[in-house]
This record gives sequence, structure tokens and C-alpha cells, in this order.
Amino acid sequence: MIVGFEKDTELKLQTGVKYIFRDVSITDDNKLLLTNHSSSDPKLYVYKDREDYETEITFSAAPFGVAVIPGTDRAIVTLPDENSIQFINTTQVTQSDKVNVGLRCFGITAGHDRIYIGGKDGIIKTLNINGTILKSMQPGSEHIYFMLYDDIHDQLIVRYNNKVLCVNSDGTPVYSKDVSGVAGVTRDRQGNIYFGGYITSNIQRLSSDWENCEEILNKDDGINVPYGMCFTNDFTKLFVINNNFKSVYVYKCK
Repeated sequence: MIVGFEKDTELKLQTGVKYIFRDVSITDDNKLLLTNHSSSDPKLYVYKDREDYETEITFSAAPFGVAVIPGTDRAIVTLPDENSIQFINTTQVTQSDKVNVGLRCFGITAGHDRIYIGGKDGIIKTLNINGTILKSMQPGSEHIYFMLYDDIHDQLIVRYNNKVLCVNSDGTPVYSKDVSGVAGVTRDRQGNIYFGGYITSNIQRLSSDWENCEEILNKDDGINVPYGMCFTNDFTKLFVINNNFKSVYVYKCK
């Protein structure tokens, strides 16, 4: 059980780039993937060993969400302006297939055999791992910006503006909580949910049964307008897009 956090470092960024970071994810071999939602620099930045810059991929449109397909060397980014998703080979760090999903999609998450995308008007689409659309559902009407797949309960954690929602894989609502603005969601080993408060500049932890919620990071810890976030695979560090999309803070888990 994570009892607290301590600021470790900030990700070293290249100078002279317009950064509008949106989402962050980590591959099975500990590469950090970071989307830059900038029309002038529409890129996915890749850091090896989670903290050392390795390379970047440039897209035809600004990427928003990024997710890794567990147990594979494949990741997917969303390209909202093209209503598409783009597959990435994370070993070779190259682009693979692009798939038009017929949805202005922002949030993305993946299980071993399914990809889930969410976006405009609260629509969620379920795809197989090759990008074929299997079904569509609409548990809410607000745009979806972040999603998280819970493989234990076969549920989705969905982040709208000012709300976090848990739905079954068929779209049936299970839990709901009012929150601050839009920011990322992630989960620890015990199934607790961590979500950012974009307006309140904090990060809260919600118990797996959605009964208890506590603030675990705030302005005193350096949190300032947080956005996407994720844990390392061993749950020893938490990466947070911070400072209004411009930087990435690294926190040690205690």
C-alpha cells in the first residue's frame, strides 16, 4: 500500500519546443511515452528507462491520448483532429497502422485483447487489438478525455469534465463522483484510483470501492494544474504532467 509521495525530479526536456503535454504511459520494458498535443510539434516523446530521452515520433496531427497494450510491444495514440488512432511499435519506436474510428477521440486505454477509446459527446468505442470496431456505447453526453481499464472487474474508469465515472464494459454505470475539471486517472496495485484536480491543483486517491477519497498531493508538493499521469510498472514512481501541460514531475512512492 502506498502511504505517501515525495517529489523526486522533473523530466529533462529539450529546449525550443512548444510543449502541450496531454497523456503519459509506460511500456512493459520501461519506456516512457509522452504525447505533445501541439500542431507545430505533433509528437510522441520516448524516454528509455523512464527518464532518459531516446527519440520521438512525428504525426500528421496532434496526438492526445496514449496507451500500451499489455504484454506486447505495441502502443496506440489518439489523433482527435483526424478521428483516428495510430499504432506504434515500441521496440523499434516506429509508426504502424493508422485506423479511422469515426470519432473525435481523446481518451484511450487497453486490455490484453481490447482497446477502448472515448471522445466527443461521451461516446466509447470498443475495438479489437488490430483496430476493428466491435461496438459503441454512450454512458454519458460529455466529452471523454481520459480512460482506464480495470481488468480485474472488466470495468472502465472514465474522466469527463468535472466527473469520474465507473462503467461496466457494456456501458452500465457503476459508480460516479464529481471532481475538479479534467485531468488524468491511474490506478495502483490495490485498485485504488488516483485522479487529478485540474482547477484545484491536487491529486486525490479514491478507494477501489469508491467509498473513501483523500488528497494525497497538492500545491505544497509542487502540483500545479496537473493533467495526465501514470505509475511505473513496479509502482515505485508516479509521473504527472504538470504546470499547465508544460512539464512532467516524478514522485517517489513511499
